[in-house]
Order: sequence, then C-alpha cells, then structure tokens
Amino acid sequence: MEAPVLLPYFDSGQLVGYAAGIADGSLGAQAAFSYRAYRVGLLLMLVMLLLGMISKAEADAIRREEERLE
Repeated sequence: MEAPVLLPYFDSGQLVGYAAGIADGSLGAQAAFSYRAYRVGLLLMLVMLLLGMISKAEADAIRREEERLE
C-alpha cells in the first residue's frame, strides 16, 4: 500500500532515513494526543447534534400547529 510513497526513497537509498522519520514522528504524535480532549470533543459534538434535533423537532411542531390553526 505504501509502495508509491516508498519507491523514491528506495531508489535513492534513503529508505533508512524515511523509516527513522516515521518512527520518530509517531512517537511525538502519541505524546501530543490527548484522549481527554478527544472524549470532550465527542461529547460536545453529541450534545450539539441532540440540541439541533430537538430544536428542529420543536420548530416543525410549531409550524404544524400554525398550519392546523389556519
């Protein structure tokens, strides 16, 4: 799957440097990733979706009631 990406490095003899860069980059990414922030983001997204669904349902109910009264 990574053959198109790795082929230029393999041809030029820099594949070792590429692999070292990948390993070092993944270590830094793991340390910077915060599961707490991820969970808070998911929770906020769910709350916003629920509020949107509730407000849309309320707006539809009000519109139907106004149409019924006319």
